Amino acid sequence: MISWGESEKIIKKICLTWSQTEIAKLLSDADDEGDNKIVLDKFMEAINCLLEKDVDRNDSTLPLPMSKKSV
Repeated sequence: MISWGESEKIIKKICLTWSQTEIAKLLSDADDEGDNKIVLDKFMEAINCLLEKDVDRNDSTLPLPMSKKSV
């Protein structure tokens, strides 16, 4: 298990664009017993969800490498 505060710090470092409210909603889903302790599996699911939503929100993926120009 990981504390709510530590979970929040990790998420804030991973995804800078998410609001405190959005992060709290994800963490509350991972806090099964309401004791501010996050089950690691649920936490990883929350991070995965967060990353998928962030890609959808920005409508972007990793940039493709630029091709080298011939001289």
